[in-house]
Amino acid sequence: TLNRLIAVNKLPVANFNFSIGCLGLNTSFSDTTIPLGVITVRKWDFGDGSSINNIQNPTHKYNTANVFNITLIAIDSVGCSDTVTKNITINPLPVSNFNINSICSGTNANFIDSSYINVASISSYLWDFGDGSGFSILKNPTYPYAKTNNSKTYNVKLKVSDNLGCYDSIIKVVRINPQPIAEFTTNTICSGAQSVFQDNSTSITTINSWDWNFGDGIGVSTTKNPTYTYANTLTKKTYNVRLIVNDNNGCKDTVYHDTYINPLPIPNYQYNTACFGNASVFIDTSSSVGGKITG
Repeated sequence: TLNRLIAVNKLPVANFNFSIGCLGLNTSFSDTTIPLGVITVRKWDFGDGSSINNIQNPTHKYNTANVFNITLIAIDSVGCSDTVTKNITINPLPVSNFNINSICSGTNANFIDSSYINVASISSYLWDFGDGSGFSILKNPTYPYAKTNNSKTYNVKLKVSDNLGCYDSIIKVVRINPQPIAEFTTNTICSGAQSVFQDNSTSITTINSWDWNFGDGIGVSTTKNPTYTYANTLTKKTYNVRLIVNDNNGCKDTVYHDTYINPLPIPNYQYNTACFGNASVFIDTSSSVGGKITG
C-alpha cells in the first residue's frame, strides 16, 4: 500500500470591471481576480477579434458601436485557471458642432450649438473661446472678444458629453473683424445755402453703405457725399448730424458731428433829407445774429 498527500489547490476566481464603452475612445479594463497576487498569466479576448496577454489592466478601442463578449482567462502560479465572460455595450459618440455669426470687434460673438446624438442625450457643454481666458458651459453662449484694429483669428473648441459619459470635440477657426471708422466733415453755411457733407470713413475692407441723418427730423440720405439744404432761419441753428457706415464684413460704426447754419444778415440803412447841393448822409443800420458784418 502506498499513501501520498496530494495538494488540491483552490481555483482562482476570475473577474474584471470596465469603464463606459464609447465608440473610438479607450475603454479601460481592471482585473479583479481573486486572489489577485498569484495570477501569473492573463488572457484577454475583447470580442471584436482583438486579444492581448499578460496585461493586468489593459485599454482597448472599439471601432464599431455594438455589444461585445469580453473574456478573461486567469491562470495562477500552479497552473490553475478560471474564465469569466461579460458583455459590454459600445455606445456611439455624440457629434459636436456649432455655428457662429460674423463677428465684429466690440460686439458679442454669438455661438449656436448644433451638436446631435442618436442615442442618449447631450448633458454638458464646454466651450474654449481660444483667447486664453474665455470659457463657458452654456449651450448657446455669447462672448465679447477684446477690441482689435486688425483682423484676428481664434481656435474655438466645443466639447459635448452625453449622459452615458461619451464625448466628442470640434475646433473651428473664428475670425474677428475690426469695425470701420466712421468720420465726415461739413461746412458752416448760411441759411438757404446747401450744406456739403464729405465722408472720410475708413475700413480694412470696402464700405458699402452710408446712413445719414441730418439732425433736423427731416433730412436723411444714403449717398456717400450728400448735400442738404436746411430750412431758412433767422437765428443761428446747430444740428447734430449722424453717419452710420457698414462694410463688406458686416461691421458698422457711428459718428456724430454738429453742423452750424447762420442766418443771413438783414441789410438796412437810414438817411437824412438833404437840400440840393448839400451832402446826403447815409447811416448803415444792417444787423446780423450770425456774426459780425464785415462789408
